[in-house]
Amino acid sequence: MARYLQEHQIAEYRDCFNLHDEKQNGRIMCSQLITVMRKLGACPTQGEVKKHLAYLQKKPNEYMDFSQFLTVMHRQTPNENVADEISAAMQLTSLEHRGKIPKSRLRYILMNTGEKLSSREVDQMFRAANIQKKDSINYREFVHMIMQPIPDDY
Repeated sequence: MARYLQEHQIAEYRDCFNLHDEKQNGRIMCSQLITVMRKLGACPTQGEVKKHLAYLQKKPNEYMDFSQFLTVMHRQTPNENVADEISAAMQLTSLEHRGKIPKSRLRYILMNTGEKLSSREVDQMFRAANIQKKDSINYREFVHMIMQPIPDDY
């Protein structure tokens, strides 16, 4: 599977995998799979994790090595397109469906749905996305901005 993934992805996956390799023997418990995947930004469902384990012929109380973990991450990648999912959700909330959402409406959604953000967190997000006093926000541009990695000096 390594040939299908980029070097930086493999390095990131290995770092996270090693953090969960409690015995430092190159293996993690299959029951930890969903946790490790989510820490890497994937959003698998319980059903998807069960399918991955079935594919590997593993049970939650068994162990998997890094090679098997790479296989799972490779299989999960086509299922993941967080930016498109967020954009689609924003499109549903856009009253006019013209690619824009009122800043006040976006603030309300961020503070009152899902993993609720504080007013301060929303302000920080808007600042990071360079959104000042605009009445409406192009949600594709906004999603692109928030999907960028956080700089180390942030």
